[in-house]
Parts: sequence; C-alpha cells; structure tokens
Amino acid sequence: MKLLKIIFIILIFIPLYNCGQKENVSTIKKTDTRLNFEKKVFDEVFLEVVDSTHKDGRVYLTWLPGMDFEKRKAKFEKDTCKLVFAIGDFTWPIWEGNKKEIIDHFKNSEFAYDDSKDVEKFKINLEKFPNAKYIFKYESKFPKGDKYKIWETKYDFEFAGALTFSRIQFSKNFQKGVLAVSYACGTKCGWYYLVFISKKNKKWIVEEVKVTGMS
Repeated sequence: MKLLKIIFIILIFIPLYNCGQKENVSTIKKTDTRLNFEKKVFDEVFLEVVDSTHKDGRVYLTWLPGMDFEKRKAKFEKDTCKLVFAIGDFTWPIWEGNKKEIIDHFKNSEFAYDDSKDVEKFKINLEKFPNAKYIFKYESKFPKGDKYKIWETKYDFEFAGALTFSRIQFSKNFQKGVLAVSYACGTKCGWYYLVFISKKNKKWIVEEVKVTGMS
C-alpha cells in the first residue's frame, strides 16, 4: 500500500516538474529571440548611425589660423581614402544622465526601460559592415596604454576616431528604439549622442540624433 502511495505521488509531480522545465526553456528561447532581433536591428542601422555621429576632423575643424576652409573641405570631400574607426568591442551601458531623457522622449508611447541591457553586453560583429567609405577595427587592436596612446600613435592610415555604442532600448511594440553613442575625435574632443530609430516601411532608420554632450 505504501508503495502505491509513493508511485502515486511521483506520478503527480512528474508533470509539474516537466511543466517547470518547459517554462524555463520557453523563457530562454524568448530571451534569445529578443537578443537576436536587437542585433539584427543594430546591424541594420549601424552604418547610418556612424554617418550621423562622426565628425571628419579634416573637414570640420574651421578655426585653424590661415586655413582656406572651403578649399580644404572640397579636397577631403573628394578624397577616396577610407577613414578608419576604432569601434568598442562590446556594447556599453547607457549613461545614467541619459536615462531620464530617454524615458521623457517616449512618455507618449508604451515604454519600459530595460536595466538588464546596461549589464548584459554583446560583442559587435564588424565583419558585417564592409563598405566603400570606412574601415572598422576593434578598439582592442589599437595601442594600449594611457588614454592618450591611441591618439599619439602614428598610423599608416587615416585614423578618424573611436566610437562606442550602447544596446538598443525599444518601445513595447518594437517599432521605435534608442541607443547611446559616443564619438572620440582627439584627446580633448568628444561628442555624445542619443540616436532615436524607428521602423518605416519595414526598414529601420535613424529618426533623430540628439547631442547630449561635447568636449
């Protein structure tokens, strides 16, 4: 009789255990799907974000004494030399001061800031971005040392600066998003942005670029 009771109890708990296992697997799959979706969107907007946030110092530095700016600009706009960027190997957290700006921006739509994205990084796959204008290299491949080393080193290519990116925060309907971008163009030259993106005609595009700081 005791044996029958034990068997009965086991039979009751096996379906419950399996149900728990299925729920965990389902959660993991959902998380993986969302991460893959985010990476796909990131890849789709990456080049447009680079175009929207970097400054070609050869063109936009206007305050050098005795410089014919228009002539200089015309020269480098025709230049076919590829600009080389150092890209942060992994995504970075969104800066604390920008979180309120993001939440305020989305106040008229359903939005919940996902704090886990400031902790969980992913590696940016630079092999996905071959193009005629730029060459992208991982920042880890550049000279290491103090913060000035990367700028003091002489290169045999046109070094255009360093870019880092955050993960993308999405609206609840996944039709809008935002990421933070920092662009370092020298030892005392830097720009910080919030880049707002949206899905238009089944394609992700940059909708607005907001400067949040500069040095």
